[in-house]
Amino acid sequence: MLVLARIMKANDLIRHLTTNEKSVAEGYDYIITIDKVFWDNTKEVDRERVIRHELRHTFFDIDAEDNPYKLVDHDITDFYAEVEMNRDDPRWRGRCASLTADIYDQMKESGRKVQRSKKTPIEIAAEKGKV
Repeated sequence: MLVLARIMKANDLIRHLTTNEKSVAEGYDYIITIDKVFWDNTKEVDRERVIRHELRHTFFDIDAEDNPYKLVDHDITDFYAEVEMNRDDPRWRGRCASLTADIYDQMKESGRKVQRSKKTPIEIAAEKGKV
C-alpha cells in the first residue's frame, strides 16, 4: 500500500533534537513525513489537502497527566470535516495515490532507481510503540 504521508508523535530524543531557544522552546510535538514523488508531482491544493489531513490526527488533551499530545484515528475512512472541505474533489486521495504509484512504476520500467522513502528511525520506533 502506498502511503502519501504519515504523522507521528515525537519521542523524547526528537523533542530534544528539535529544541531551539529562539523559536521552539520544547522541541517538536509531531513529525509529518511526506512521499517525495507525491510532493514533487502534485499541485499545491493536493499538498495542502494531505497536510491538513495529517494534522487532523493531532489532539491536545489538556487533562492528560503526562504528555498531552495525542494522535486520533479517522472519524470514518476520512474525517467528517474533510469530506465537506473536499466536496469539489472527493476522490483526491485516490487520484494522488494513483498518480504517485504510476510515477514509481514508470521509474522502475525505465530503469531509474526507485527511491521510495525508507522507514526512518522515528517510524520504526513508532511501529514498536516507543514514540
